[in-house]
Amino acid sequence: MITVRWLLPAMALLAFLACLAHSYRFGKRDPLFFVVAVAFALAMEWAQLLFLDYQYVGFPPRWRGVPLVIPLGWSAVFYLSDEVAAQVLRGLHWARRVFAATMVTMVLLLALELAGLRLGWWTWAEEPAMGGLPLLVPFQAFSAGFTFLLGVHLVAQMGLTDARLRLRFLVLTLFPLLFVHAGFVYLVRQAMRWLF
Repeated sequence: MITVRWLLPAMALLAFLACLAHSYRFGKRDPLFFVVAVAFALAMEWAQLLFLDYQYVGFPPRWRGVPLVIPLGWSAVFYLSDEVAAQVLRGLHWARRVFAATMVTMVLLLALELAGLRLGWWTWAEEPAMGGLPLLVPFQAFSAGFTFLLGVHLVAQMGLTDARLRLRFLVLTLFPLLFVHAGFVYLVRQAMRWLF
């Protein structure tokens, strides 16, 4: 029987596997999308643990304090967001699709954050909050979705066919954007502490 404690890891793993299966069945994405999404999310979560004051409650196994199931969940959210934007907004310019997918990412992550806080999956230290949800969370979710999806779509616009070359360009595009994301989250956090 799955207890509440194991509900998030089970949901994240199932969502990741379902997205991977959907991608494979319908030829939507290169498996490289998921590899890079997991690596990006792992690096992002690790960096956030260094600078933000929150912790996960009991999710083994971990890498540098980050439960390995969390990046799987992020990759599923990135995939779902981009697919929803692609299906709902067919024919839209790729830049608008990135923005729409970012909005979907933010909505999905806000729901997960609220559930996670209520069920005790993670705790935040003293951050300006509304209803228990740190005000930083929507900005962090927006920035993460935007930076990842922008990087993926920029590389997709290049039309590269060689997987190794695509991987190089993804890494060269996404990991500098990770620093932009971290800087944005830091500045928003500082502004919120100053305002509240």
